[in-house]
Amino acid sequence: YYGNPSASSASNGDNTFIIFDDFEDGVVNTNKWTTSGSLVTETAGYLRTYSENNGYQWARSVASFSGSFVLEASTYVYGDRGPQGNVFLGVINSAASAPSGSIGAGVNSPIRIGVTEREAAGSWPLVALQANGAGNSYSDLYGSGVGPITYDRLKITWNAGSSSVFIATVGANSYTVTLTSYPPSSTQSFNVFLGGGDWSSSYGPI
Repeated sequence: YYGNPSASSASNGDNTFIIFDDFEDGVVNTNKWTTSGSLVTETAGYLRTYSENNGYQWARSVASFSGSFVLEASTYVYGDRGPQGNVFLGVINSAASAPSGSIGAGVNSPIRIGVTEREAAGSWPLVALQANGAGNSYSDLYGSGVGPITYDRLKITWNAGSSSVFIATVGANSYTVTLTSYPPSSTQSFNVFLGGGDWSSSYGPI
């Protein structure tokens, strides 16, 4: 009841969203996620990938889905942000194995749609990317001279009826991205995929 401090919440993220996790219980829920191993942990309301000097670490949703989607999560990046690193949020082809290396601009992988931040010549552009295991295309959202994002809320909106266009929202800024080379089909099956290479990162409620 409104205004009653002893009333329990009736909200239920699992009943509302296809994939939901608030990362509040301190244990990676293996009914919701498969991971690259023990360096992916859950603590203080975040799913953390300890990638710094530990190769590529990732988490992938057990649940799959197809068609239009909105994917949203908080991200926090910390530690060494050297030129070999990146952090990623997006979706992967459900039928494909997880990539063994970092996901970045110009890197081919089974990732279908996503955004990744990478270090490039002293700047940290945020990149929208698309790949299908045979090729890839990408577009910078942030250009050169931009400092690294420490914490931000990322959202990807993809309309399956317009498969070459998706919208990436970073905080209060929204970018419409047109990538026509490797669009998914409207019946493509996805898993949520997040992770980092050399940069340690955290993901908030998703």
